[in-house]
Amino acid sequence: MNSTFLQNHCVRRHGQTFQEIKSSQQNDKENEIPPKISQQLEEIKERLIYTEAQLADERKSMRELSARVSHKSTIILSW
Repeated sequence: MNSTFLQNHCVRRHGQTFQEIKSSQQNDKENEIPPKISQQLEEIKERLIYTEAQLADERKSMRELSARVSHKSTIILSW
């Protein structure tokens, strides 16, 4: 088989030229995330989830503290 036959086969049977197939394969490779970056991304996501949980706890504590202070000032003002 020669390259001309294969190119014609791809056009006849698959509706794509060799250049389109090669370009498609290159795009697939370019869109892949390297394993090292993928691992770093997962670590960052985990840290984000942990930080969001800490922030939610901090906000809850601030609301509770604010409610206590507000409640105490109401009691003091009523004297």
